[in-house]
Parts: sequence; structure tokens; C-alpha cells
Amino acid sequence: MDTYDIGDRPVVTATFADINGSTGVSTAVTFTVRTPAGIETAYTNTNPAVAATGSNVWTLTLPRLDTAGRWVVRAESTAGLQAAVEQSFNVRNSAIVP
Repeated sequence: MDTYDIGDRPVVTATFADINGSTGVSTAVTFTVRTPAGIETAYTNTNPAVAATGSNVWTLTLPRLDTAGRWVVRAESTAGLQAAVEQSFNVRNSAIVP
């Protein structure tokens, strides 16, 4: 699990594959981000923070991290190749930023 600091803007990558490991074209993608406080925000592929870097690889550039704790990101492809992936990361408390 990755660890970041308050103020970082990590890029999350989702690579989609079907149950057999085959990759395909994902044409509609939603990233859902859950903060340590349980607040969820969805980013679709129409958002400039979401980018296709390949036919089955998508990235989300997160906004500035402002809360310490465990964050969870779920990426779902709902058109073309349909698949989902989840990942989590920790954000450390800062000794300087309140």
C-alpha cells in the first residue's frame, strides 16, 4: 500500500482485464474516491482529471490530499470491457500542516 503526505496529488492507474486476463477497450469509466471521513466523490471519463492512457488503462489525477488516513479508490469500466479494480493508500499526518 502506498503512503502519501498531505498536499500530494497522486495519480491512480486502473488497468482493466476480464476474468480470463484479456484486456479490451474500456469506453466509459468512473473512479469513486472515498476519503478517511467516508465522503465519496465520483469522477467520470468526461472529467479532465480522468485520462485514457491506453485502450484498457485509465488514470485519475486526484485533487490535493487534505486528510490523513486510509483512502480508497474504485475504478469501474461500464462500457466496452466491463471490469472493476480497487486500491487504497494511506496519507500521513503532517507535523506542520494542521
